[in-house]
This record gives sequence, structure tokens and C-alpha cells, in this order.
Amino acid sequence: VLGLGGIKRTRQHVENTAKLVNKAHPKYLSMLTLMLGPFENEYKKAFGGDWTPLDPVETLVEIRDIIKGIDRKGIIFRTNHASNYLSLRGTISEDKIRLINILNQAIENPSDAQLKPEYLRFL
Repeated sequence: VLGLGGIKRTRQHVENTAKLVNKAHPKYLSMLTLMLGPFENEYKKAFGGDWTPLDPVETLVEIRDIIKGIDRKGIIFRTNHASNYLSLRGTISEDKIRLINILNQAIENPSDAQLKPEYLRFL
């Protein structure tokens, strides 16, 4: 789940997620973006009050960095869940460079990437 660690723990979340994927070597990997809605305050309290959610671009950085950290081949990859800002599809490692390039472009020019607006992310 993207954004689970918030801004402060994003690096730890990226590294641990990539490490887990490399060890588990799943056939399919899908990512969802954390959506807390009315439970955000409770979530912050559970982290000691210092948890801050990722913004859309920070979420894309987290996806990109997780993909960069995966060194297994043949994993079908998707971010087509309603909670995600950008739908991606490919196979790691065959499409790894293409996926990273798409994410880099979206990170640098989010308005050009046509990220999903918040009102379309509600479940």
C-alpha cells in the first residue's frame, strides 16, 4: 500500500517493499494508494502524531523507487486500482525502464501526466 509510512518513513517503506518482493518473487504485483478518509487522525495518533500523508507526486516517487529496487524478472505489474493517481501496466523486468521513464515524466510534469483527480479516487 503506497503511502503507508507517510513522508517520514517513505524511504523505509520503499526499501522494505522492494526487499519483500525480491524475496517472495510473486507472479503478480499490484499497488494501491492509502486512502484514510475520516480515519486519518486515528492513523496519525498510531504513529505518534508525526505521520504526514504523501501527495500525488510523492506517491509516484514511491512507486518508481519500489520498481527500481525490484530485481526479479517476470512479475506482472499493475497500478490500475481506483485509489491510484496513475494507471500503469507492464512486466518487471521487461518493462522496468519504460515504467520508470513514464513515472519520471509524471513526477517532473504532473499536469501533463493527467493524474487522476481526487474525486475519481473515492471508493
